[in-house]
Amino acid sequence: MIRSKKGFAFIALMVVATIVLLLSVITVVLMKENKFNFKKIGDLQLNAIQSYQNAEKTLFIIDQAAKYSAYATIHELAEGGGRYRVQSGCGDYLGYSILYDTGKKCYPENINEEFLLTYNKNLNQMLAGIINPDSFVYTIYRTNPMQIAGASREMLEFPISYTTEKVIEKKMICPDVELKTIPSDIVCSATQSHCSLKPEVVAKLQEAQTIAKNKGFELEVTSGYRTIVQQAALKAAKGELAAGAGCTAPHVTGGAVDVVLRGRPYMIGKGNVANMNLGERKILEEIMCEAGFVRYGNKEGTKGEFWHYEYGTKRWERGKAAGVCAII
Repeated sequence: MIRSKKGFAFIALMVVATIVLLLSVITVVLMKENKFNFKKIGDLQLNAIQSYQNAEKTLFIIDQAAKYSAYATIHELAEGGGRYRVQSGCGDYLGYSILYDTGKKCYPENINEEFLLTYNKNLNQMLAGIINPDSFVYTIYRTNPMQIAGASREMLEFPISYTTEKVIEKKMICPDVELKTIPSDIVCSATQSHCSLKPEVVAKLQEAQTIAKNKGFELEVTSGYRTIVQQAALKAAKGELAAGAGCTAPHVTGGAVDVVLRGRPYMIGKGNVANMNLGERKILEEIMCEAGFVRYGNKEGTKGEFWHYEYGTKRWERGKAAGVCAII
């Protein structure tokens, strides 16, 4: 009887050991295949701290951008005679607008409006990829010194992730792109990091500028090359209005440029649409098409983004193969 109990206990122990061993093997295999999503202790707390730090950094950047946008606006308006993108009717002297000429007065009609338009443009450029364009409303207080109070129309979100992996840096490492700075004879109103393209695209852009000048216009670049991180930030800010953050995204390849006619007033709105009229948009497309670019359009090629042109990209290849200047 005692032998029988010992034998039973031994068999039971072996069964339990076998089950434990099998479970251990299965767990190790599944973990290697990443079937389980195990978290390290403290991951959530660490990510909460990181999200808080990111929020603090972003608010600091916005605060500094607001201040330096005001400095840039004052300097820009001083050169332009207090006007936003419009030359004085009295002409200019040594690059500065003249406000009074032999009885003719050329003062700006609404200084507040001119200041806010210029300020908004500068702030949009400084915060590109961080917050949506035209996300702020402002009020000017005529104090000494003058004060500007602003508030955001939308709420910034900083989600707390359950993983500490830096997905973009780890999984989206794009090949190096040879870049060339857009020449100074073409105005680039974007931030400095967005004023470069692939050398062959820069050459085509210069060709487009020559064509534009022959028609009595000039070009202004509002965005060029973007890093994968910059594209990801723009995608996060604009959602469906921006391309995904892949290595083949047109701006990430250095083959895409956002361009408008210089001096034509435009403001970025909710849909990121410039305010050039249809005739000016057609002129811009004729210029860029003649230089060899292809525009991002919809299925009919009539809408899409009238400011977005590509050269040497997958979309450009499809457009050239189809013999069209605009393609989805």
